Amino acid sequence: MASYGAAIELKNGRHWRSAVSRAYYAVYSKLSGCLRELGVAMPAGREGPSHGSLPDLVESNLTTLRAQERPRLASRLRELYRLRVLADYWPSLNLGEAEAQSALRLMGDVFHWLEEKAHGQSCK
Repeated sequence: MASYGAAIELKNGRHWRSAVSRAYYAVYSKLSGCLRELGVAMPAGREGPSHGSLPDLVESNLTTLRAQERPRLASRLRELYRLRVLADYWPSLNLGEAEAQSALRLMGDVFHWLEEKAHGQSCK
């Protein structure tokens, strides 16, 4: 949960790129933990999946959410990852407040889904 709070603090401090990156990693960490709780095997020597495989793993394994909710969650994850790649690997792009706001909104959406729509099942 440290990355969640850090993303908010970084946005408030007008550190747009870092806020985007922390928002993504808050979601990556949360979802990786959920998948491990559900018994999804991670690659050898890693605690989480590859970034590219995470949306598909969410869609097929995150059974704490209804089947129709998982593709929407995966879509938000893909968009958040896209923003993170722009923030971390494209320094010439003008990435600003709008992208940071979008990343934090997406982060909030994912956490909301996991907390409010898990239908009585835990994903801590």
